[in-house]
Amino acid sequence: MKIILIAPVHRKQNFKRYFQIVPLNLMMIASLTPKDCEVEVLDENIDTIDYDSPVDLVGIGANTSEINRAYQICSEFRKRGVPVVIGGIHASALPDEAAQHADCVVIGEAEGLWEKVVVDFRKGTLAQFYQHQSFPDISKLPQPDREVLNSKRYLTKNVLQLSRGCPYHCIFCSATEFFGNTYRVRNEDQVIKEIERLDGDFMIFVDDNIFGDPGYAARLLQKMIPLKKKWVSQCTLRLADNSKLLNLAAKSGCMGMLIGVESISKDSLKASGKSIKFDRYKQMIQRILDSGIGVDGSFVFGFDNEDTSIFERTLEFIVKIKLPAATFSILTPYPGTQLMEKLEKEGRIIDRNWQHYRGTRAVFRPAKMTADQLEQGRAWIKQEFYSYLNIYKRVGFSGDYRLYLWLYNLLKRSGTTKGRRKKADNPHGCTIYQGLFA
Repeated sequence: MKIILIAPVHRKQNFKRYFQIVPLNLMMIASLTPKDCEVEVLDENIDTIDYDSPVDLVGIGANTSEINRAYQICSEFRKRGVPVVIGGIHASALPDEAAQHADCVVIGEAEGLWEKVVVDFRKGTLAQFYQHQSFPDISKLPQPDREVLNSKRYLTKNVLQLSRGCPYHCIFCSATEFFGNTYRVRNEDQVIKEIERLDGDFMIFVDDNIFGDPGYAARLLQKMIPLKKKWVSQCTLRLADNSKLLNLAAKSGCMGMLIGVESISKDSLKASGKSIKFDRYKQMIQRILDSGIGVDGSFVFGFDNEDTSIFERTLEFIVKIKLPAATFSILTPYPGTQLMEKLEKEGRIIDRNWQHYRGTRAVFRPAKMTADQLEQGRAWIKQEFYSYLNIYKRVGFSGDYRLYLWLYNLLKRSGTTKGRRKKADNPHGCTIYQGLFA
């Protein structure tokens, strides 16, 4: 029996495809598949799908921005009589929609369900839906099958997940709806064994909050120190308040963290469900930077209290504190989130093309600016933040990881190509904002 597992394309095919990370979800599903099955993993960001290749069953995992393409792939295989199983965050949030395009929908986490899917398929009793009654125990997850992919085509194949679930209640977060509010962790000794088997010294932990259980994280980091690895992940600003954990993270080789700063607006933070006060942001970010750990601050624009001034005020703040890197997104009401429920009730959803649900398009009607102003403002701040002058002001030329930070900033700058051909409009209609550069 042959099974093909597919990751749909999620970005335009430009040079950034050479900086892909491996699809951990499909590598994990491959490891759950019975050993007498032939498994092929196709990452459409790199591979080309041969729809006429002999195959018995196809599995597809997709998030919301990838789901349209996933449905197209489903259609092509089903035309040829090949059954398709679909799963992932979007299909789990809208299983009835997904069932219109696939033969079977896996709702929620695959562990414990995928094995049953394969058994039922072999017996000819494949059900339309598979779902856990409770969130699965991940303490003894098998290691992902890293041999099913050609690792030379990726930035790294050393991608790991330690935990699932998040105790916080951010209104725009789909991960919490998918993984739940209970923080679950893998056995730390098994994680260490997995790390020891990895080739190379660089790792990416894809946890939504790697420090959700501080005690567990501290024990794991202590065991990682002798391994002399370098790694990145994401967490909350609360790391700054735990000096022991911060010190262990630095000693264990942490190079940088993606941190959900979200907004400089107190009202926006309150609306999003964040409890950290903005007044402490500068101090907390600086404390993390002083430990030798870089910060990529994630900012979201489009909350109801925000007008177009939010872009200039945010830029002024993050350049002033010399934030090493930043990620700028538009508030997006993903299916299944509190935000989607709220905006649907208010009749403010203006775009239901799932391909646009990637944080770069305004798919709802903002309260204090137009959708165009929201999109232009996001493009403008990204262009200004990643100008050569501002990269120099924030990063400089000396210190730990400066080469890494320059390369990272230049890679992020590449996304402003369109803006360089035609300068992004300042949200206030100005040609250029001079105040920051005086």
